[in-house]
Amino acid sequence: MDGQTPEGRDGAPRGEPDEGSREETDGDGGTRSGPDEQGSPRRGPDGQGNSVAELDGGPVRGPKELPVPDGLLPRGPAADVAPSRARDDVLLRAADQLTAVAEILVSVSARTAVAVDSRLSPPLLRALTLVGTSPGLSLAALADRARISRSRASRVCDTLETAGLLARAPLAADRRTVGLSLTRHGRCVLDRVRERRGDWIRDALLRMPDADLNGLLAALRSLGPSFAHGHRALSPPPERSS
Repeated sequence: MDGQTPEGRDGAPRGEPDEGSREETDGDGGTRSGPDEQGSPRRGPDGQGNSVAELDGGPVRGPKELPVPDGLLPRGPAADVAPSRARDDVLLRAADQLTAVAEILVSVSARTAVAVDSRLSPPLLRALTLVGTSPGLSLAALADRARISRSRASRVCDTLETAGLLARAPLAADRRTVGLSLTRHGRCVLDRVRERRGDWIRDALLRMPDADLNGLLAALRSLGPSFAHGHRALSPPPERSS
């Protein structure tokens, strides 16, 4: 022989694994590798480094997943909802501010009308303005544009006619239809109301910085058509029973 001992060249018995890689037989006849002396984790049949606690009854985890770059991560529902909520908040704030401005303008219009003629309430001024814009307007058309019932429109016209601001006359195209028009006094009153209201608005705009004024003009250019297309018809309120 070559002089080798039964233990082999390195002194370890042949055919026997060292303690660091000793295999144990599991319950179903397979083998699993145990920990070495340094406490390295056992390796299962798939060769993955699962811990002893995981194989001895704990949850068995797969291989550690590689990190995914942020740009490849799927967008969650919160990322899609956030811009929508932010836009909704902006719309609500803009609507609140426009509503407040509209209330101020209505108040200014009412005060200037009363300053010119104490009989001009907001409904009377509205009817006077509509007739002044569209001479020959019928009673039905006035009720439709003012969003009031025909009976109330008739009472408003009666008041304006008594005050000498409105006149009724049959239309030349259809003698059976009565058209509404302003008297000379009615036109003068409406012009004075518009002039005073315009003075008040111009005085308010003069107090604004130029940058804000330019932004307001740009917004109004799109706001007008937006209001026109977004307007919803409102049915006239029901008549109150006397």
